[in-house]
Amino acid sequence: QGASPAGIRTLASSPGLAGLEHLELSAGRYSSGGEVEPLASSPFLGNLSTLILTDVPIGAKSARALASSPNLKRLHCLGLRSARLRDEGVRALARSSNLANLSVLDLGGHRQLGESGIRALAGSPHLANLRALSLSGASVNVAGAKALAESPHLAGLEALELSNVGLDGPAARALVRGPGLSGLRLLNLRDNHLPPAVKGAVHKRWPFALL
Repeated sequence: QGASPAGIRTLASSPGLAGLEHLELSAGRYSSGGEVEPLASSPFLGNLSTLILTDVPIGAKSARALASSPNLKRLHCLGLRSARLRDEGVRALARSSNLANLSVLDLGGHRQLGESGIRALAGSPHLANLRALSLSGASVNVAGAKALAESPHLAGLEALELSNVGLDGPAARALVRGPGLSGLRLLNLRDNHLPPAVKGAVHKRWPFALL
């Protein structure tokens, strides 16, 4: 069923969370969308290294609260899956210097995440320590793919998840031709409709790619 909004607010105000390093929550179906702010402002979550929120609605206001939270400064893993994130919210996260220690960022399950948000991620110097990035279910066009492939800040990526992102031939070729992403060890492009010739080009550069 997931945690209720009241339950999450109560949890965020609990002194028993002091010292907690891993927090994983899934919202209930009656989520009001206001659960993130109490977590972001909690004085007891400053030691978090992993924060995973699934099905917790995160609008622009919640994203800004999360981005400005000092509780993110120690995070190495941030998962915001199916959180109804849009470009504006992702841009707020990308601007946050509080994410400088992130090595894993999971933003899967957001069809409304498109070019603007992806370009913001690719252009963020605060994400230079990322080793794994998931954008599964987003909308990746040519410009978005080009931004990922040319980003100097994402040069350290070892795993990139781009399954079911509407990737077409030109967008996939932009990935292949970009100077970046040379350190990838895992590339998931499943559930995209790529022509055989493009699949061949992808496999030529990344033989391990999942297509």
